[in-house]
Amino acid sequence: MITYANKIDVVLQGVEDLLETEFSFPVSYDDHRGNESILLIPVADELLDYNSASQTREYTVNVEYELVQNGQMNYDHLTKRAERIKRLLTNNSTNGTKWYNGRNESIEYQQDDDEQDKKRAVITFSCNITEVY
Repeated sequence: MITYANKIDVVLQGVEDLLETEFSFPVSYDDHRGNESILLIPVADELLDYNSASQTREYTVNVEYELVQNGQMNYDHLTKRAERIKRLLTNNSTNGTKWYNGRNESIEYQQDDDEQDKKRAVITFSCNITEVY
């Protein structure tokens, strides 16, 4: 039987821990909850370097912040939250032994077509992990 570690789970849990320490609204993997929440979505696991003793992989996670406001939507609150999340992840570009070279690749702002009171900021976060065999 082989032994392995689910490295993207390490990234997801690390990002979740950072966000839960910083914010008081829900962070989950399955669905948005309440008027403010964050959904973590694993996106990619890409091999960057491989040799007989180790491999380096890039992991990408979408950090999807959702804001629900009845009536007039204020983009100021949405963009400030996105910037705060971006700064939090940037300040933790190296997270102990969990990852290094963490970076925010992009932020995409979205509006739900079916529910006009829902807005999202989708932050694409990528980082590297080198695993020694």
